[in-house]
Amino acid sequence: MIVKKETVNRETARLLVKKADREIDCSMHLAYGPDWDDADAHEIRFDTGAQSLGEIVEIVRTLLKAKEALKKPEALESLRRQLVASRVKAAVATNPEFLIPTLEVEPRGEGILLRGVARSIREHRAIDREVKKVSGAVPVTCEIHYRGIKSVKPHRIS
Repeated sequence: MIVKKETVNRETARLLVKKADREIDCSMHLAYGPDWDDADAHEIRFDTGAQSLGEIVEIVRTLLKAKEALKKPEALESLRRQLVASRVKAAVATNPEFLIPTLEVEPRGEGILLRGVARSIREHRAIDREVKKVSGAVPVTCEIHYRGIKSVKPHRIS
């Protein structure tokens, strides 16, 4: 399917899938911690032979109330920044006009930090425009460097 959709050969499609899997794994690690794939850390098991339905319902109710207590404005804002960072990264990484061999997009402080290497100032400006469309009101600090130039002053995309 990827071979047809992206018009690439099988090996390139395999590499694209591998890269996507790696990024999903990293996102899960960021969201849930290093033990995200450990079922014992995230699942609750009940023995219906040893516990009544009423006891199980009460345990679940108590656990849900504890989870609800964690729903604070700061946590929701952090999740929103993570979501915007993911959207920014996807918009830049999947845009066929951009060839960015190195791209990092992560929540940082009250906004998002975008780092990467661009081919030219023209590509950098196009990236800025794309990021502005996707990021909305979330401030993005951009640290795009160009091949052959040591350092470029970071700037804010507004």
